[in-house]
Amino acid sequence: MLLTTELLDLEFFKYNEKHHLTDFINKKRFRVADTTLTYRQVNVLSKDKLLNDGRKQKEGWRKFSYKELVYLLLVDELKKFGVQHSQLKPLWKFFFEDQYASDMAIGVAMARIEITILFLPNGGVLFCDPINYLLYGSDKDTYIHTTLNKFVSKVSIKRDGMLATPKKTFASLFLQSAISVKEKQVIKLLRDKDFNSVRIKKKDGDISHLHAGRTMGNEKPISAEDLIKVIQKSDFQDVSLVKRNGKIVNLNTEQAFKL
Repeated sequence: MLLTTELLDLEFFKYNEKHHLTDFINKKRFRVADTTLTYRQVNVLSKDKLLNDGRKQKEGWRKFSYKELVYLLLVDELKKFGVQHSQLKPLWKFFFEDQYASDMAIGVAMARIEITILFLPNGGVLFCDPINYLLYGSDKDTYIHTTLNKFVSKVSIKRDGMLATPKKTFASLFLQSAISVKEKQVIKLLRDKDFNSVRIKKKDGDISHLHAGRTMGNEKPISAEDLIKVIQKSDFQDVSLVKRNGKIVNLNTEQAFKL
């Protein structure tokens, strides 16, 4: 299963319409020597119906597409972890039955956006962009973790001699989402039980001021001494009060914090 954002789906669709990327991904032009597998291993995969043989009457050199080469590199990696052929069927279905999704996953990896692969104990497999890995993938208990970019880069090196290191990764997304000092101050005020309201003021997209409100007088009447203490507590605050029968019954303060 491929999990990507709608924006990424749209960008891939537009790019593919213009540049015919799926044709490039699926054109057969590689040989067994371009893989990390032996002829025997390739034949066993074919026998177990984990690799298609497009040759007529099985004559001539066997050729593979860019996608098949990426798939074979991934299979070889999973086998090193003891994954059996019987567990690889969902992976084969993703690459060769869900054609558009697997084309898109490879295309996105080519665009240097990290596609995380999670191979689950039941054989299920998830391909996630950074946002969806953060939302859905990172909470899985047990899985084999790798990235599609690793195998796309290996094919690219073999073909073009270039390593395509992903720019947009889960790690970079996590760092971008890290809480700033100002945001920590907001959280601190939100958790302060003395305040019953918090108002945020922003300037040029950044937090500039915080206003924290407090209400007094619900439990007991407020004395003149209480009022003086409140006024002296902060140099920047708004104070309003309500009097009934000569007594202060409600006192509202809003304290200002400049960040």
